[in-house]
Amino acid sequence: MDLELLKSPLEMKENPGLQTTDARLSDVATLVQEGDYLEAANQSREILQEKIYDIRIIGYFLYGHYAECGLPALGEILFCLESLIGNDLEAIGPERNRAKQFKNTLGWLVKILANNLDYEEGQRSATYSDWQSTLSADRVDAMMDAIDRLVVTTEMALEDGAGVSDGLIKLKKWLSSFRDTLAVEAVPEQYEAEPGVPEESEMAEESVAVAPMQTRQAAREDAEAESVKGLEGSYHMKQLIIKLDAFDRLITSGKLVSAAVVADDINSIIANFDPRLYLPGLFVKYAMQTASNINSLVACSQYRQSPAWTALQELYKVDIESFVEFDSDSLDFSGEMPCSGPDHGERHEEEY
Repeated sequence: MDLELLKSPLEMKENPGLQTTDARLSDVATLVQEGDYLEAANQSREILQEKIYDIRIIGYFLYGHYAECGLPALGEILFCLESLIGNDLEAIGPERNRAKQFKNTLGWLVKILANNLDYEEGQRSATYSDWQSTLSADRVDAMMDAIDRLVVTTEMALEDGAGVSDGLIKLKKWLSSFRDTLAVEAVPEQYEAEPGVPEESEMAEESVAVAPMQTRQAAREDAEAESVKGLEGSYHMKQLIIKLDAFDRLITSGKLVSAAVVADDINSIIANFDPRLYLPGLFVKYAMQTASNINSLVACSQYRQSPAWTALQELYKVDIESFVEFDSDSLDFSGEMPCSGPDHGERHEEEY
């Protein structure tokens, strides 16, 4: 199938698309219902060659391209849809109930694509094996990037585009899983210890003598590495990344009005940014520990105006690691005993 037929810009017509009573529309739809996707695509191509652009016909044509070429064609299909929706929406019919027809057709196309991919994977068919052997990880990554862009384009251009976005996100999950099957794990080489190189048992004995500062540094690095795991973004973070990419592409292509719409949304997000909403995994442990020790923490807050509290704040600003190692019990909080354990706050409340 030649997707050049749908290359932007499309020719504008007064009444784009096919009338519901047009026999060609029902003929193609019948072929699709019978599962004859290639013939449906061939007849759709003939209609498009007449420069009659109807989203229903386009959907059948694009699926015919997939039926002919398989997964390698998915990137072209996604790019084509992004261009059509982003640049040629008004040139595509039907004029009546356009938004509904777009949603129905795109929903059908994404669903039937996902169903076929699931089927080939479940069967572990020769086709699926061929995809694994011929597609690179970079090419699959490009398909997933195309889905991200199409989600943004669809939500911006179509009323209730979120319904289509859900199917696209599901399609992206399949691609992500498929990409993992392309990864080849490196097998560590076996080797013999060189003369003079200590065995593991000897190295273990030597590690006991590591200086305390080195031990703390290693622990600190481990903690930092562990904290990175909490940086996995939420749905809100993923949507923000998609919006930033959309803004960049709109600016690059000179679509300043559209870019301004996206910028207004991004600026609102920045002004009201709540890290707990965008990076929830980062705060789980903090929230749990705060809840477990809330009485002690509240009791300790009475020391905020004391010189000892101010001194601790200054040390905290200068070096967090030294702050953690420092023994705060040695400070005088205006004659009061400092908070040193989970139960201290409750004892303090009883005393006063």
